[in-house]
Amino acid sequence: MTCDENYDHVLKLELKSNGVAGRIPEALFKLTSLTHLDLNDNDMRGEIPESISDAKALQWLRLSYNRLTTLPDSISNLTNLALVHLQNNRMEGDASVINLLSKRDIPKDLLETLPPHRFISDCGDPQDVSDSFVCLDCDMCCNALEECNVPVRQRFPPWLSTIILLICCFVGLSVVWWIIRILTTKRILSEPGYSAIESAGEESVYFFFLADSKVGWLVTVATLFVQIAIFGLFLSAASFDNGDGDFVYSWRCPLNTPECNDERAVTAYGWVMWAFLVTAALLDDLIRGCRLLFLSSTRGSTKCFISGMSLVGIIVLAIYCSFFYNQAIAMSNTELIVNSVILLFVNEFDEQVHGIVGILKSRWLEEVQEEAESFSEQLCHEHVRVSMMTNIDEKEDDSPGDANKSSVYGANASGMRPSSKVNVGSQEEVTRLLQSMQNRIEVLERNAAYQSPPTSQAGDNEEDDGPITQGTSSCTIQ
Repeated sequence: MTCDENYDHVLKLELKSNGVAGRIPEALFKLTSLTHLDLNDNDMRGEIPESISDAKALQWLRLSYNRLTTLPDSISNLTNLALVHLQNNRMEGDASVINLLSKRDIPKDLLETLPPHRFISDCGDPQDVSDSFVCLDCDMCCNALEECNVPVRQRFPPWLSTIILLICCFVGLSVVWWIIRILTTKRILSEPGYSAIESAGEESVYFFFLADSKVGWLVTVATLFVQIAIFGLFLSAASFDNGDGDFVYSWRCPLNTPECNDERAVTAYGWVMWAFLVTAALLDDLIRGCRLLFLSSTRGSTKCFISGMSLVGIIVLAIYCSFFYNQAIAMSNTELIVNSVILLFVNEFDEQVHGIVGILKSRWLEEVQEEAESFSEQLCHEHVRVSMMTNIDEKEDDSPGDANKSSVYGANASGMRPSSKVNVGSQEEVTRLLQSMQNRIEVLERNAAYQSPPTSQAGDNEEDDGPITQGTSSCTIQ
């Protein structure tokens, strides 16, 4: 007990860990000059008296580790409170009636003695009482297991935050899709030369989107929803407000001190290793998904758009889920890595489904793959046609129009009528060009031979030349 200089008034009363039992006497709060009251770690029971409002000078109130049940509304009349510790009681109700001073309103000499967490109560889960104590302003919440944690206030429930994340991802990628579309149309960006099925992954069910099989689409959509549901399950378990979840209360507020300690041992080194692991596991899928979106933008393919958007969306969700789940439960660097490996396995679920389908329906899988390869080759041929016509158009623009160049450029091996220019802008000429691909290639070869010194002897084998590199791994013009 601490009194003023004249011993007329009691300023501080500390009875912590003294085995004091019973109810808090109302006469205690007639000490109107009382600034510090510490009854921590006793056996005080029942309600806090309404007369607590008479101790208007009270600044420090520690009633933690007792068996108190009710917080009176009259406590709102205490306007000088700088610290309130109510954890590990059996309180019910709402702590919003407590008016805690902001740091700027606390006297400097008092502020220097305060611990970092000034408002602690039993607002965590689980609790021993049926009606949990509500404290939206607390900077530390404890549960019945004497575990504490800084409250994590989520604006949206986990399922809604997952949907919002996927919508934002879709909108953002759609904007990028349109930008690429415009740049490609204006020939600022060139079209990619890789194939669609290579980008989708031949060992993943996501290439089923490139085929016309309804069953294949159904299998892929079902796989996609299962992955989203599993990630959503982990996000829900990581919620601070989910009393049945996996959220770990890593702080401890001991009996013998007003300060709390964090026992979480995750360091910056652990997060760096997490970043390396996630990058190594997901970067390949992320690149393939972006390549599919690039293909869909430059060639207007809805199938590539759906496949690419699904791949990128699942990867973004995997990274988001891994980060927040580890923030909620990882207590060490090794736990951080272990949890990440488990979540990254979910991202490989599409490949596991592909393997199962290959075992059960190998013939059907081959048919779907042939359809996807055929679609990929169609996109490849379209890329070659567009590129060839673009080359012809560019060479026409560069031609000064002299007679020799006109005769070389306007005549072909099949006896076409000589012309000074080929009007590739007309519908008839485009049709003719598509039907006589080999003739156009020969025109390009002769034009190239005219503009640059020959690099081979006459009589070389011309059968080695061709417009398309065979195979599904790429589609380029030789």
